[in-house]
Amino acid sequence: MQLSRREQYLGKPASSVFSTPALSRIVSATENTDEIIAYKNTHLSVKTKNMMMHGLRAGTVVSLLNAAQIQTTEDQLRKKLHYKGHKAKYTFGDIITRSPRMIACIQEAKAFAQTDSNIVVVGETGTGKELLSQSIHAWSRRSQNNFVAINCAALPENLLESELFGYVEGAFTGATRGGKPGLFEIAHNGTIFLDEISEIPLGLQGRLLRVLQEREIMRLGDSQVTPINIRVIAATNKNLESLVRAGKFRSDLYYRLYVLQLNLPPLRER
Repeated sequence: MQLSRREQYLGKPASSVFSTPALSRIVSATENTDEIIAYKNTHLSVKTKNMMMHGLRAGTVVSLLNAAQIQTTEDQLRKKLHYKGHKAKYTFGDIITRSPRMIACIQEAKAFAQTDSNIVVVGETGTGKELLSQSIHAWSRRSQNNFVAINCAALPENLLESELFGYVEGAFTGATRGGKPGLFEIAHNGTIFLDEISEIPLGLQGRLLRVLQEREIMRLGDSQVTPINIRVIAATNKNLESLVRAGKFRSDLYYRLYVLQLNLPPLRER
C-alpha cells in the first residue's frame, strides 16, 4: 500500500525532509533564525523558534511563508494605513495650448512617462511644472499608485528630512507616538515630486542620493531599512549645472536626477 505524503514524512527528522541544503541548515540550527532564502522559483521567509522544557530544547517550530505574498500584503497594508489622497489631479488633457513648443513638450513628456527613469522638469515660476509632472504620472504604469508632492523650499532642513524619510517613536522631542512614515514610503510603487529641488540643503542631498542609489530608506531614529520602488520627478526654476559648479548642489545627485530633462517654455513664448 502506498503511503500518503504525510505518512512518508511523519516521525522523520526535519533536516532529512527538506530538500534543499539551505532549509536543512536552518532547521538544524540550535539558535532561533529569521531568514529569506531562494527556493525553486520563489523566495521563502523561514523562521524557527526553539521550544524549551526545563531549560532544555525539546523541539523547534518552523514557519515557512512565500516572500512574494508577504510583499503583496505589505503593499496593500501600506496603502490602507498611509493613504492620504496623494493622487494626480491633472492629466495631459487638462493642458490647453496651441503653442508648437508646448505641444512638442507634451509629446516628449508622454514618451518619458512610459519609462521608469527619473525626470527633471525645468521652467520659470508659474509655467506649470507640477501640472506636467502630474500628467506624466497619470500617463504612466504607476498611475494607480500615489503621486506625492513636496515643496523642498517650504520647510526647514530638520522638518524636510522627517517629512521625506519619516521617523520612529522617540526619534526626537515632539515625535508622534508610534512614529510616522515618510513621503518616500507613501510614494512606494508611485511617483514622488520634489518641487524646487535646488533648495534642498547640501547635508540632506547626501541622504537623498543614497535613497536614489539603494532604493531603500531608513526612518529617523531607526536601524531598519525599508525597500521602496519609486519614480522621482524633480522641478526647478534654476540652472542646477551652475549650482554644481558653485558647490551648492552635489554633482553625483545632479547626474542621478538628470536622466531625462523636460524644458518648459516660458508663458511669454506660448
